[in-house]
Amino acid sequence: MDISEEMLMEVQERAKIERIGNLEVLKVGEKSFPRIESCTFIFMAFVLHEVPEPKAYLDNVIGNLKSGGKLAIIEWERKEMPMGPPVEHRLDKGALLKTLEELNLISVKDINLGDNFYGLLARKK
Repeated sequence: MDISEEMLMEVQERAKIERIGNLEVLKVGEKSFPRIESCTFIFMAFVLHEVPEPKAYLDNVIGNLKSGGKLAIIEWERKEMPMGPPVEHRLDKGALLKTLEELNLISVKDINLGDNFYGLLARKK
C-alpha cells in the first residue's frame, strides 16, 4: 500500500525482476486505507516520520496483519546528518519501541542498520 503511484510501479517492477508472485499493490489515501486482515508481512521503510500520528497509523497498519504476522520498520536515527528529513521529524527509536509494545506487538527486535538508520521487527499476537 502506498499513496504514490510511482512507488507502487517501482515495487511491481522489482517483484517482476525477482519473480515474486504473491504480492498485491494497492494505492491508498494518506490517512485511510482498507482493512485486509490477511497480511503475513508488512514492511515500512521511512514512512512513520512523515505521519502526523504514528501510533494511530501503526494501529491501522497492524489491523491488516494476521495473527503471527510480522511488521518490519526502517527509520532514520534521530540525529543530525547531511541527508534525510530534519531531526525534529524523525522518530526516537526508544519511543517507537514503546509504541509497538503499547500496541501489543511481541518479539520486538532492534536491528542494527548502521549509523544513520534503525530497524525494528515485531510480531502480532
